Amino acid sequence: MRKILVISGILFLIGTLIALFIIMKQLHKPHIDIYATDPDITISINTLLNDYNIDEKKANQKYLDKVIQTEGIIKKIDTNNGNTLILITEKNTSNSVVCYMEPFENKKVLTLEVGQSIKVKGICTGFLMDVVLVRTIIIH
Repeated sequence: MRKILVISGILFLIGTLIALFIIMKQLHKPHIDIYATDPDITISINTLLNDYNIDEKKANQKYLDKVIQTEGIIKKIDTNNGNTLILITEKNTSNSVVCYMEPFENKKVLTLEVGQSIKVKGICTGFLMDVVLVRTIIIH
């Protein structure tokens, strides 16, 4: 009985150390400088949305946590407490790409209008009714 408790304690300690190592590695992961980083993928909005609508799991393998650059038409601009969100789409699509903008882009966003064409670059975090890009910047 004592032997089982010792082995269980050692396994628990090893598991805890592995979990702590993984957590620390994730917490100290370097942030991507979105301004200086070249896009991993340049893609049209229609292709991006179609890939997610056809097979979300396969699209996540292809796009998740990648720097995506795309271009489309502004459907909506929303600013709340200094956080800016832009929905961009293409003609003949019901879905959109939701862009959570970098705070440094707020001045640029003030010059934008609904219906205007825009090119953006951001990190894809998946699909929740629409494709989501975070830390998005405007490309000129």
